[in-house]
Amino acid sequence: MVGQALIEHDPREYLEAPLATVAPILASADAAFTNLEVAVAEPGCDCRPTRDDVFFHGAGPEVLDYLGELGVSLLSLANNHSWDYGADFVIAYQHYQIDGPPGWQERWARATVDAGADLYISHGEPRLAGVEAYGGGLILYGLGNFIFHSRTEIGNYARRRCGGRVLPRAAGLP
Repeated sequence: MVGQALIEHDPREYLEAPLATVAPILASADAAFTNLEVAVAEPGCDCRPTRDDVFFHGAGPEVLDYLGELGVSLLSLANNHSWDYGADFVIAYQHYQIDGPPGWQERWARATVDAGADLYISHGEPRLAGVEAYGGGLILYGLGNFIFHSRTEIGNYARRRCGGRVLPRAAGLP
């Protein structure tokens, strides 16, 4: 883990071998993590900055290439500069299991929408769960599995409750 990267331009464009002594260390790590303290816009994006002061921090995808070349393999993008390009659809994602108190996920999902999320997505249980339109947002309580290798017996997981009602089991599942 390293400190944050507020990097707006690819330093390879104006420096010879920037951070050359650090790159081998990061590249040898199983994972290297930083917070990317900028919003990234793709080439040709019709992105308009939300402000024009010294605290606007935007970059092109070349900074991602540079960080990858350094050996950075994990980035956090959730920071105060996520909105510097106006960064207009928010997805809150959660890996959720069934061992929480009743109604916990519903309260949490609705709170994410109340806080500004447009879409709440959950995975965790190996089955489909309910969908709810709430407060201008959409809540997907559980998308089940896409690929899931497991040795558990069919029927191992209990039926899921959502908002006091039992949700139907996904097609083909008991």
